[in-house]
Amino acid sequence: MIKKTTILMFLSIALVSFTYAQKFSSGIKAGGNISTLMNIDDAESKTGFYAGAFVSSKFGPVGVQADFLFNRIGTKYKIPQLFDYNQETLHLDYLQFPIMVKLHPIPMINFQAGPYFGFLVNVEDEGNNLDTDDFKTADFGLKLGVGFEISRLVIEARYGM
Repeated sequence: MIKKTTILMFLSIALVSFTYAQKFSSGIKAGGNISTLMNIDDAESKTGFYAGAFVSSKFGPVGVQADFLFNRIGTKYKIPQLFDYNQETLHLDYLQFPIMVKLHPIPMINFQAGPYFGFLVNVEDEGNNLDTDDFKTADFGLKLGVGFEISRLVIEARYGM
């Protein structure tokens, strides 16, 4: 009984210390992205944007951040014509939820990794050449990134797979 009480007291003290050591923050974020869809012939990169909100918590050198984002991705593709081709653009709008674990080796820099989950909310094919019903309504994957924190400004670069 003494061992259980001692372990329980230690865990309680550790949790109280852990709670006081955390740094909680939230805010809005927005930025640009570059995307290409791999399953379309002659696909080229397309720029897009994202916007949303985040909440994060930091426990010493380790942190966790959850984002709620509207993310517009897509690709440019070519449709052959008689002597030339038309360049068309495909837009895919997702609601994305990345959950990133952040490692802060020094106070201003962090390295990030974590899963993301997304739900397709809109498809726009400017050329009406693709069957938009063929796109999956759910998406998931892994994101890797690096971030720079300067006061309340955070600059991040992420790569999604």
